[in-house]
Amino acid sequence: MVLAWHTAFLPRQKRPNFKKLLARGSQASRPRQTAEQQWAIFGAIAEAAKVSRKN
Repeated sequence: MVLAWHTAFLPRQKRPNFKKLLARGSQASRPRQTAEQQWAIFGAIAEAAKVSRKN
């Protein structure tokens, strides 16, 4: 039933503006994350999921 709904629904959708979706202008003004910041985020996610990492 879900497959039938998606088969009927998807052709009726208008196509997204891919250039707008992939635009980097909005992200260019943000500073890049350092490796330490990325590890901190990863550690927070791992702790929330109760997973330990080996380092």
